[in-house]
Amino acid sequence: MDSILLDLDHRYAQFNDEGRFIHYNMFNHHFFEEDLAKPLLQNFFENSKLNSLLVVLDPPFGGLVEVLAASVRKIWKLADCNKDYKDSEGPLELPTFWIFPYFMESHIVEEMPSFNMCELKVNYDNHPLYKKRHSSSAKTSPVRIFTNVPLRDIVLPEDEGYRYCEKCERYVSESNVHCELCNDCTSKDGRIWLHCSLCNKCVKK
Repeated sequence: MDSILLDLDHRYAQFNDEGRFIHYNMFNHHFFEEDLAKPLLQNFFENSKLNSLLVVLDPPFGGLVEVLAASVRKIWKLADCNKDYKDSEGPLELPTFWIFPYFMESHIVEEMPSFNMCELKVNYDNHPLYKKRHSSSAKTSPVRIFTNVPLRDIVLPEDEGYRYCEKCERYVSESNVHCELCNDCTSKDGRIWLHCSLCNKCVKK
């Protein structure tokens, strides 16, 4: 798998091959050493198969969604140099995974209407709050993947507590019970939600 890393921390350069790291600030779409960095990224896009590209974002959770979304769209725009892209198909939108807490869903969907939340719980080996916990713990990571990739195409491991919902056409947590009234598997945090007839929606148990 070929990849190129864009990051604000220039120290990551030493862990990547030459030409596979770009010093970049995603909050203002700034390329340090722009004369070299931007052409390097465009060359990566140009020499990749368009249907094999995937953008993965793991930004600080306190970052403004509006600002990050603007940078994502600018990154997509840089990829329109790819020979497989045709202007007649409209603005290019690369398959993207945006790693962010589930409670930011409304903000992300507002900025990126083609995005949906995948229920995979993202854990970090070196993060004190978001480490993978024992199954006996009631707390689970609030971090999820937001993506424009169809959720039916993202297969989650059943041996880790996920199941496929035929009605929603996506993988969900085993505890996420399908609500016939909402016509959706409504839980966001991996716990059981119940339908409230007064609110006309599902809420935390």
